[in-house]
Amino acid sequence: MIQALTHSSKANEDKQMGIMNSKDNQILEFRGDAVLSMIITDILIEMLPKCNEGTLTQAKSEIVREST
Repeated sequence: MIQALTHSSKANEDKQMGIMNSKDNQILEFRGDAVLSMIITDILIEMLPKCNEGTLTQAKSEIVREST
C-alpha cells in the first residue's frame, strides 16, 4: 500500500528505506490506468446501452482525459 501511494520523487529520496523505485511506480500507474479504463468502459456500456463503439470511445476519452 505504501508503495502505491509513494510518489516517485519521494521513493528516489528514500531508497535506503526499501521503497520502490520510479520504474516500479510507473508500472503501478500503468496498471491502475488500465483498471480504471475497464471500469469506466463497463459503466458507460451500462449507462448508454444503445450507443455504438465510437460514441462510447469518445465518452470514455472525455472522462479519462487529464484535464477532467
